[in-house]
Amino acid sequence: MRFLVLLLLSILYSCKYTNDTIKIKGSDTEVNLSVLLAEQFHPKIRKYWFSVSGGGSGLGIASLLNGNTNIANSSRRIKPQECSLFQEKTLS
Repeated sequence: MRFLVLLLLSILYSCKYTNDTIKIKGSDTEVNLSVLLAEQFHPKIRKYWFSVSGGGSGLGIASLLNGNTNIANSSRRIKPQECSLFQEKTLS
């Protein structure tokens, strides 16, 4: 359930960006996978470019919360405190 909330919030936050670059930040464990997926996606829909970086799951989630990324990779479950921060942000 928490994963679905994070995914939905990622999509909603990504809509506010006006350029065609999708920023993906987060899990160092998943950064190589994200790069491979971006490389596979871009040729099919050339309108979008990808910026992929690691830094850890916590950084990805914090960046999503702060509006500094479109998608947060996390190799761990979202913490209840992080979930609460997202809920507060969407309600305000």
